[in-house]
Parts: sequence; C-alpha cells; structure tokens
Amino acid sequence: MHKLLARQLAHQDIDGEDLSPQLQELLQAVDTAYQRAEYDHQLMEQSLENTSRELVIQNQRLQLELKSRKETELALRQSEERYFLAVEGSNVGIWDWDVTTGAVYYSPAVLKILGRTDYAGFDTTESWLKYVADGDRHGLRQAIKTHLLGKTSQLEFEYQIRRDNGELRWVVSRGLALRGESGRAYRIAGSIEDITDRKQAEDQIRFDAIHDVLTGLPNRVLLLDRIQHQIENIQRYPEARFAILFLDIDRFKLINDSFGHLTGDQLLVEISRRLKTCIKVSDTLARLGGDEFVILLEDITGESGAEQVAERLLSQLKQPFFLEGNEIFTSSSIGVVLNHDHHCKAEDLLRDADTAMYRAKTEGKGCYRLFDARMHEHAVTRLHLEAGLRRAFEANEFEIYYQPFFGLGQQKLCGFEALIRWQHPQKGVLLPSEFMGVAEEIGLLAEMDRWVLREACHQLQEWNSRFPQTEPLCMSVNISARLFDQHDLPEYLASLLAETGVDSSLLQLEITESCLALESNDRVVTQLLQLKSLGVQLYLDNFGTGYASLSYLHRLPFDGLKVDCSFIANIGISSSDKSFVKVIFDLAESLDLRLIAEGIETQEQLQDVRTLSSCYGQGFLFFRPMSKTSVGSFISDYQPGMFCEEAS
Repeated sequence: MHKLLARQLAHQDIDGEDLSPQLQELLQAVDTAYQRAEYDHQLMEQSLENTSRELVIQNQRLQLELKSRKETELALRQSEERYFLAVEGSNVGIWDWDVTTGAVYYSPAVLKILGRTDYAGFDTTESWLKYVADGDRHGLRQAIKTHLLGKTSQLEFEYQIRRDNGELRWVVSRGLALRGESGRAYRIAGSIEDITDRKQAEDQIRFDAIHDVLTGLPNRVLLLDRIQHQIENIQRYPEARFAILFLDIDRFKLINDSFGHLTGDQLLVEISRRLKTCIKVSDTLARLGGDEFVILLEDITGESGAEQVAERLLSQLKQPFFLEGNEIFTSSSIGVVLNHDHHCKAEDLLRDADTAMYRAKTEGKGCYRLFDARMHEHAVTRLHLEAGLRRAFEANEFEIYYQPFFGLGQQKLCGFEALIRWQHPQKGVLLPSEFMGVAEEIGLLAEMDRWVLREACHQLQEWNSRFPQTEPLCMSVNISARLFDQHDLPEYLASLLAETGVDSSLLQLEITESCLALESNDRVVTQLLQLKSLGVQLYLDNFGTGYASLSYLHRLPFDGLKVDCSFIANIGISSSDKSFVKVIFDLAESLDLRLIAEGIETQEQLQDVRTLSSCYGQGFLFFRPMSKTSVGSFISDYQPGMFCEEAS
C-alpha cells in the first residue's frame, strides 16, 4: 500500500514539502507498518523453513525407527524360527503348565515323542502321566511335587514312557517353576527330550567295559567280580562248592600265522560257542584275551564234577572246525582249581588255575590238570628264578666252564666246549638245564649266547697265545635258535673275530637240531651260509634226537655232527642203539663230516666208540667241565693218552 501511494504522489508531481504534516505522518506510519510487515514476513518464512527442516529430521528419525523395528521384528521372527527348528530337530518337546487352572500346553514335538497324531484329550498332566512306565510314574510325581514345594532348584527326572505302539523310550523332563510373592508356584514350564539313543550308547559302553568285544563273553573284570561273589557266598554257605577252569588253546599262534588273523578270530568265536554247550546257564564263560578262556562252575559236586566238565570241553575242542573252506584241528590245555579256605581273593584262584593250566601244557597239551599246592610253590620258585636271571648279568653271576674234547685215535687234546654256569647266590652253581628254558621264555637266551661267544673267543685267544708250544686249540660254542632271530648274527660274529683276533677256523658253532625247524625260513639259511663264509666250523648238535633229516645235511654247510649222549650211554647195553650209532658214523664218513661223541663216561663206552670210528670224544671219563683257572693248569700238564679211568 505504501508503494502504491508513493507512485500516485510521484505521478501527481507533488513535492513532499507541500504535503501536510498529517499526510507526512500518515506516510511515515504507513512506511513503518510496511517495514514491520516485511520483517514479520521474513520471520514467518524463517519459521516455516525451520519447521520444514525439523519435519524432515523427524521424518528421517521415524524412517530409521521404522527400519529398526522391522529389523527387530525380522530378527525376532528368525530367532523364533531357529528356536522352533532347533527344538523340533533335536526331538525336544516344550510344555507349559498353569498350576492354578491345571491346563498344560504341549508342543508338537511332545506329540512326536509319544507317537501321537493329535491333541484330543491331551492337555493335562494326567494325560502325560498315563504314558509313563509304571515303575517310573511315582518317581516323576515325587520329583514334580518336590520342585513345586521349592525343595529343588529345578525339575530334572529321567524315566521311561510307553508309546501308543507299545515301544519303550527313555526321556528326561526338565522344568522351572515361576512363583508369586508368597513363594507359591503358579506356573511351571520346561522340556521333554527323547534320550533313548544316549541311554543305549551308555548301556553299550557299560557292556563293553565288562565284556570281550570279539566274542561278547564276560571279560576279566566281570569274571573276577563273579568269582569274588562266589568266595563271599562260600563264607555264608560253607558247604557250597565252585571251580575255575582255565583254558589255553594249543598251537593257536600257528593257526593264526598259517590262516591269518581273521580266521583266527573266527576260530575263537566258534570255540566260545562250543564251550557254552558244555556248561550250565548259571555258569560263567569268560575270555581273558588272546586264546585264553576261563569258566566259573557254580554248585559243583567236587573234583569229579569239575573233571567231567573238563573232559567234555576237551572232547568238544578236538572236533574239527570248518572255517573259510579250511578244516582246522586244535585242542586245549586246561587247569582246574576248586575253592579252598585259603582262597580269599578272586585273583588268587585265577592265578592257581593258570598255574595248573601251564602244568597241563608242559605235560603234553590236550589234557587237564588239577591244581595242588606244589604247583604254586613251583610257580613261585620260577618267578624268583626269572627275577634272579634278570639280575644275574648286572651282578656278574654267570661263569663259563670248559670241557675238553679229544681226538680218540691219537688221544690228543683238540679243544674245549664252552658251557655256561650260573653262580646263584643262594643255590650255588646251577647247570644250564635249570635255567636256560626260563631264559628263553623271558627273552634272555640270545643275550646269553652273545655273552658266551664273546667270553669264549677272548679266552681261546688267550690260551693259544699263552701256550704256543701246543697245537692251536679249538673252541666249541652252542648257539640257540633265538640267536638266529637276531638279524645281525653274521655281522656280530665277524666283528667279534676281528676284535679278539681268533682264527675263525678254530671256532666251532654247535647248532641244535631245533634250529633246523626254521630251515624253511630263508633268513636262517642265508645266515648259515654267511657264517660258513667267515670260515667258522658248523656242527649239528644232538644229532638223532630232533628234526634233522638227510636232506638238511646235503643242503646246509655243516662240517660235523655231535652224537647225542643218550645213544652213547646205551651203546654197550642196547644192540639197537649200537646199530643206530654205527649208522650215524657211517653216514658221517660218507658225507665227509667230522664226528664228536659226547657223554663218554666209561672205558666200555670208549672202547665201543673206538671200534665204530676214529672220531672225537668228550665226557666225564676224560674230564669234567672246569673253570678257566683250572684249564690253564690242565693245558700245562696235559700229555697225550692221560685219560682218567673215572672222573673224580
């Protein structure tokens, strides 16, 4: 309006001074009003701009909040889906019990656990309890009641249910109560989980812990527990009797090696089946491992009852087994022990039965033996012998005695045989027959052989250096089949000969005929040829008593034979023995093998040997084995032909 009025005045060309004061005031008022209006307009525009900006910000916030809520809803939905899938997939059901109204919600997984297909009539605690096995129903009620009373921090109870199809399943119920201000429970919710697979796995673990995996028979742990129970039962009922039968399958290792471990395992399973047919259901058949079985016979009539069972077992096991197209024959050695007052521990009974079994095995196998106290004494003595043997090397208790052998034709000293002796601290001097068998069983025989070889070679070199006026002496050393198991025997002997300086041709190695049972082993044949290549002499010891055959003498590089003393002992008594010895002598002569007749003890035996052959001989008629100290004096004083009439 102000601008319009000013334009009108300008059009009329009226000077402001010509205006009246009233009009000027009016114009000034109009101008002021216009300026105020302009300012208010600017303020309004600014306010509108600020309001618009604020609305934009609020809108952005709302958009962000809306997005956040959508993300939260999505995460919640995904979490609920994951929980649902986890619960359903894990076979865990959910339940929610309103204690006040008695109504119970069960999730679909609960129906699945029960084998139900619908919810009809299934909405109370009683509708669940009717599925609980009779023997567990009272326990579950008590567990729920105890938790509702606040006596347990949570509900957890394992029990069995019977599904609609009659199948028994194991479940565990867990729950937690919600309580009001008074502490009284008004709601309890939790889960039900099917744990049948876990229970079966636990049962299997417990079963495996006390049973043999291969045969399913009780193992040592369960057997000892049942034996101990019988011992305790005897204390209450002294007239009761029971027995332990310890079985070991004869030649099982040979069967395993020949037909393979799979066939060996099948044989053990078949053996366990046969053994079961020979005993009562109340008896216990156990497998201790390997080829060892034990039978606990309950309520027997005494020795005769145990013996009858042992005979049935032996008869059953003698029948052939047909496995993988193979007909397999075996037998068993059985030790029998009856309960006695002194048996207070199951381990003692098992030990005594094992001792009796070992006696049966040493007496020919395929038989049974009843335990007696002397067997235990023998076993204890044997254990002491084993312990002493292991200590004897460190204590330097072994010593070599030397027995001379002679050329019977010219009656001259030819050499010595090295014979080990054990200077036992309590028993005195022990002969090899008293400890070598045990040494072999505990794995010391090869070590002994090496020690004897080393000592004998050193001693031979000393004597030949000390007595240069005599013809070089030979040294004869026995080596066992166990030494052939050492792959480095030829290398060891070559090193020993180099170390001692012994002429290899002066060393005679006596190999027992039992070694020839290994002749089919290429390694043994190779070692014999390697030993021969060193220049040593090889003698076949105890000829005529073991496995040797003419084919061995043709194929293997032997230089001589030692005729066993058992033939020499009867040479003048038994015409058949004399004829047999003559055959051996003729055989050796035809094969160009030297002969040593051992065990000559009388002039008559010496004369009989001389009439058969001009060979070598040794025995008590000449000299007994002597210590190395005595040998020195003997060599110094010896003159050809000074055989003693009898050894002193």
